[in-house]
Amino acid sequence: MNDDAEVQQLRRRLSVALRECQNYHSRLQATIEYIAERQSSWAAGGGHDQKSIDIDAIRTRRLELEAIAARLKIDGIADDDAETTASAIARMRLAEEECRVAELRKQLEAQRREILRLKSQGSRRNSPVSDLDSIVTDLFPERRVSGSGDNATMAPAIVTRLSQSSTASSSVNDDGGEGAQKTLDEIFDYISTRMLRGTLTESMFVRVLSVNNAKNKTGVFKQLFRVLRLYQRIVRISQDLGHQTETRAALSRIEDIVYDVMEVQLVNIYLCDRKRNMIECLGSAHDHCSTGFNVKVGEGVVGTVVENPGIVNVTYDDSDDVKLKDLLSVEYRGIKVNSMLVGPIADESSDTILGVIQCFNKKNGPFNSTDEVILEQIAKQAANILTTTLRFQEEKKRQDRNDVLMDIVKTVHTNDDIDEIISKVVEASYRVVHCDRVSLFMIDPSTNELWFKVSKDASAAGFRFPIGKGIAGFVASSGESLNIVDAYKDDRFSSVLDRQSNYQTRTILCIPICNFKGKPVAVLQCINKYCMLCDKVPCLEHQVQFEDSDLEIMQTFAREVASALQRKAQESSFQQAMDMDGNRSHMKDYIRQFIGGGNNVSKRRMALTSDQTTPEIEWPVISVKAEASELCDWTFDYFTKTSDEQLGLSEHIFDILELITTFRINRTRLRNFFVEVRKLYKDNPYHNFQHAFSVLHMVFLFVTTTSAKTMLTRADILALTVGAIGHDVGHPGMNNDFLINTEHELAVRYNDASVLENHHAATVCQLMRQENCDFLPEMTRQQRQELRKCMVEAILHTDQSLHKSMLDNLMTKINTNQTINRDSPADRQMLVNNILHCSDIGNPCLPVHMSQEWAKAIQQEFYQQATREKAMGLPYAAFMANDSEEALATLQINFINYVVSPIWKAMHEFLPELTVAMNNMAANKAAWEQAKEKAKAATD
Repeated sequence: MNDDAEVQQLRRRLSVALRECQNYHSRLQATIEYIAERQSSWAAGGGHDQKSIDIDAIRTRRLELEAIAARLKIDGIADDDAETTASAIARMRLAEEECRVAELRKQLEAQRREILRLKSQGSRRNSPVSDLDSIVTDLFPERRVSGSGDNATMAPAIVTRLSQSSTASSSVNDDGGEGAQKTLDEIFDYISTRMLRGTLTESMFVRVLSVNNAKNKTGVFKQLFRVLRLYQRIVRISQDLGHQTETRAALSRIEDIVYDVMEVQLVNIYLCDRKRNMIECLGSAHDHCSTGFNVKVGEGVVGTVVENPGIVNVTYDDSDDVKLKDLLSVEYRGIKVNSMLVGPIADESSDTILGVIQCFNKKNGPFNSTDEVILEQIAKQAANILTTTLRFQEEKKRQDRNDVLMDIVKTVHTNDDIDEIISKVVEASYRVVHCDRVSLFMIDPSTNELWFKVSKDASAAGFRFPIGKGIAGFVASSGESLNIVDAYKDDRFSSVLDRQSNYQTRTILCIPICNFKGKPVAVLQCINKYCMLCDKVPCLEHQVQFEDSDLEIMQTFAREVASALQRKAQESSFQQAMDMDGNRSHMKDYIRQFIGGGNNVSKRRMALTSDQTTPEIEWPVISVKAEASELCDWTFDYFTKTSDEQLGLSEHIFDILELITTFRINRTRLRNFFVEVRKLYKDNPYHNFQHAFSVLHMVFLFVTTTSAKTMLTRADILALTVGAIGHDVGHPGMNNDFLINTEHELAVRYNDASVLENHHAATVCQLMRQENCDFLPEMTRQQRQELRKCMVEAILHTDQSLHKSMLDNLMTKINTNQTINRDSPADRQMLVNNILHCSDIGNPCLPVHMSQEWAKAIQQEFYQQATREKAMGLPYAAFMANDSEEALATLQINFINYVVSPIWKAMHEFLPELTVAMNNMAANKAAWEQAKEKAKAATD
């Protein structure tokens, strides 16, 4: 789907979601108003027909709306309805909260009606304590013990307290006496904890309300009022936190809520950093820890809670455990600890601890079970908002980094000023890595030194130091990235610059910038990551270090700088070659010939007429059968073999590769195919059957001597070998430009697009269809189609006009650290295409004497074409019309430098076993340079 279609689809989904959200909001608003209007009738005990409210459905629609809006924003798509979208989302959130409040009001009204009903029933008990006694017995069945009598049915401590209160019933105060008050407190704890946890049953609640004694009834109602107030405060927490999108602001609001609800002296809110095994308190608006601090996982009570999640409630004075006292002393800051309550902030969906809430010194006594439940509820709300804000911030961080990276990529590929590119990368590094200093060092290979290219420190300008010295020197020599937490604890660090500039280095992130061979050419270094806890540089108090994401983005920047440096170097080399050659138009002709222009716009096939088919022929007698070890060698000299012997060697290659047994190839028909292919090759100086065998043999070397055999399937190898033997079949000895300029029938047939390559591919395919040449009789139709597709695409990619795009694709994989994925058909096809193309132009990778034979042949064919073009009054390339020794040497040097070397070096990255071929290429270049000097001297 293209971008426009995807945008339209997103907009349609957004529009539908908006309409549905508006409909839901209208239904909710109507329901809330309905409830408000009927409250008075409900209070009087009247019936009602409340409308169905599906909060989950509302939430689902809201989340879908938010997701679509976020997708549009992340993709950089302008949203004309952004304000409407934001308004709808806000209304949905408000409606959800209003709905919850309305439900709560309904429950409270039902409870009030029940209270009035019970009140009208009159008193059924006389003793206030016995009344509570019965309630406690029902509420706390776990406290019942075996025995007889009223007192025997309760745990001893409760029985004693209630008995004492019973004997003093005549003097109880308005609150029901001390014993009754303690029981009321227990009832409050029971109701509040179960209400907050959502486990309060209707029967238990009604049992509490059934108390008849007036004094106890007043006490119970007061406790229920306390519960409702507490519940209201808890409900408000979600409303207060629901609007937060920034983590630090959310943490600050959570802290304020804990102070307000828990009524404590000190609160610390921590965030977990599992990567560094630390728990960080980011600081507070309160004076006790304005700069923040951190604790290791496993240290102190907070660290222990992270390792073993659960509520910890301890009283300092009551603890005789010395170790526990030591743990308590770790967290408080200038405050005498009397009691402490600690609870984890846990993401239940992923079972991950996000942080910890720590409370010190409750103002009106020790922490009780109700406080524990309250902390649990606050922690749940905190987990929800932190999950949202952390994901939002992570997505925003990712988007910001992507934006910066896209800006860098755009600059690299549209700007020729290397200094401006480097400046842009350094500026971007400050933005995304958040460090104090970014420096770039260039490597001077002539002196084996590094020197400052860019640095914030003016005193470092022009400073040089040896490769291998200091962190940057180590990275320059090893090619290894380093992420150092404390520079002065690393033996490789050199403090010379720190002393000169009166600076203190703490954290270092150092990345090599490498060329396509992986050799460092520069070093990018970031110093002193900013501390989120105190914003100090360097931070000596907290454990601060560069993150993995920092390393990843800096390595990406390094690759972009490397690409720019490599391009600049190639341009400089190319410019130098043009200046030395003294004939720019001559060089342009050469580049056009070997890099090509034009586009491959068609893959049409040519059909052979019936009179071109031949009957089955006898296989010539082959007097030579080279062993596999002889063929699998870059020194194998096929110039010493006759054409018939090369036919036999072609079959032998199929045998060694086990293609005949794997695909049950018919040998007789395979031999017929080879002979027919040889017949169709013309007697050209270069593009002849011997060239076809040369390419087949080099493909064979790729498969047998490198790891390419592990990256390709047998079917790929079959397509590659058949394509190699037939890749130039029917070549007229003239290039595509000649055919196009003369309006040759092939150029007309293939619309001037990859004329010869289409002709070669079509000829091979048509030949394989002939009965006497169909050497794959047992292959299915689908297998034939896949084989044909792979082979045709490989032959079409021998067109020199595709050379640049093929090289670019290889370099993209190299620069992004990608490998050839054997499970990817596209990757395998790319490798097949490049192997055949490299083999087709790979003469400079042969031994010198063989390479020179091919060079003379191609010069002869070029000269013949140029002669015909001049005679016909057609345009011709100057280098093709020159058959001198110096021209030949210049042609080959340029061919190696600008065509063969770049793509073979790229292939060498994927197939390191090509070292022999690379050495041959270097030897050939040196030989041609020597020949050029010799020829030039002879003409002077």
